Amino acid sequence: MQIGYICTKKPFMEKQVFISIYLDTCRAKETGKFPVKLRVFTSNPETKTLPTKFEMSKADFHSIWETTKPRSEYKKTRLALQEVETKANKTAEDLNIFTFEQFEKKLYRKTAPGQICFFSMQIAIDRLKENKQIGTASNYDLASKSIKEF
Repeated sequence: MQIGYICTKKPFMEKQVFISIYLDTCRAKETGKFPVKLRVFTSNPETKTLPTKFEMSKADFHSIWETTKPRSEYKKTRLALQEVETKANKTAEDLNIFTFEQFEKKLYRKTAPGQICFFSMQIAIDRLKENKQIGTASNYDLASKSIKEF
């Protein structure tokens, strides 16, 4: 039995999933650097760490992530880390019921050829709305969402 957590989208409800980036200093890699990981935890005391492609020394991590204004040589890396964190938060928000299995599946999924279908449907929906065919546009939109959920 798998327990799910509702990821709230409404502003008046308390957030159920928290995501942060941290430096895992438990064990250094062969290069002497440490892996940078995503820490995902829920309001229930469940925590999971997920890998990223980044590895850094303690000093680099401090210069890149823990300072408010990183130097110019670190800005590109900081933006890439922020992109990872933003993608993880967006993925968690998009889940109706949060489970780590679904979260990982959606987070690490590559863009499939099926995304072209959804893009085409969105173009059709926008065209229908312009033509004031709101009912049909709504049906297309709901169908698109149902297919994505499936």
